[in-house]
Amino acid sequence: MYVENNLATHAFTTERVTVLELLASQAAISLENAMLYRDLIEENRQREQAEEALRHAQAELARVVRLTTMGELVASIVHEISQPLSAIGTSASAALRWLDRPAPEISNAQQMLEHIVHDSTRATDIIRGLRAMAKKSETEFAVFDINEASREVLEVVRNRLEDGNIEVVGNLAMPRWVNGDRVQLQQVILNLVMNAVDAMRETTGRPRRLFISSRPRTRAGSELKWGIQGRESIP
Repeated sequence: MYVENNLATHAFTTERVTVLELLASQAAISLENAMLYRDLIEENRQREQAEEALRHAQAELARVVRLTTMGELVASIVHEISQPLSAIGTSASAALRWLDRPAPEISNAQQMLEHIVHDSTRATDIIRGLRAMAKKSETEFAVFDINEASREVLEVVRNRLEDGNIEVVGNLAMPRWVNGDRVQLQQVILNLVMNAVDAMRETTGRPRRLFISSRPRTRAGSELKWGIQGRESIP
């Protein structure tokens, strides 16, 4: 603030000068606060942008880790799918032979057809599970059976377990309902299972066992939790 009077002397008394100094001081404080508020808004905007970029980076990293894990399973997965497909062909040929006899063996042919249905369902489940675990999607919370989700993962890597001569120990028959993202939890289970399989790769001279189980927490107020444990067997 600039104040000047050249027309009259003593226009600014001590009291008026004091008031002007007070007004000037308050105006300066207001301007400084306004600039600080502007800077704060800008900092908040930049922080929100950084947090959003971090969330995207974390989501992409999780997807890359997921696809890397899937890539490690390609060989065993191809073999896993080829097994039911080969079994379907074998069962179909056997069914045709039973039906092509002079006296068709209907019961035997029916049994072969049941094998075909079972193997085709298994192949479909494997493909569905792989597609779900590899897709990029937003988090979707829903209530589902964690034991069933665990069995689906074990089905996908069953051939890997058999090749490693690994016995799966645990009771996953009882439904255990949880609220969460099914696909993401299956990815966690898959990583844990694969880590356990890798840890037992060099084990010799004793059985190889993978322990997997789920249970609810008994602590009051807590949500239903689950746990999975993979380890080498101890003699």
